[in-house]
Amino acid sequence: MANVSIQKRGPNSYIVEVRGEDHTLGNLIATKLMELGLAKLAYYEVPHPLEDRLVIYVNLKEGVDIKDALLKAANSVLDDNKEFRRLFVEELKKRGLDVEEWAE
Repeated sequence: MANVSIQKRGPNSYIVEVRGEDHTLGNLIATKLMELGLAKLAYYEVPHPLEDRLVIYVNLKEGVDIKDALLKAANSVLDDNKEFRRLFVEELKKRGLDVEEWAE
């Protein structure tokens, strides 16, 4: 289970530290913050490969709340995952594979 801490570094500028996650989540969240138009700049780093944490640097657009932005980004990732799964199962069925238990 990930542990998240948020530090405000300036006007609309935050550092989000996530323990227990890696590049996958960092890339997804930083990318979604930009795609959704919530951030002027969002990027991440894993400070050291032996540390089990990532750091996301975010400069939000004016009036955007950091917690709301992170929640919207996470929900968008989940929505993308559901759509990918649906399309994947649909394609497997077209090819004659029995995947009913995957379709939930």
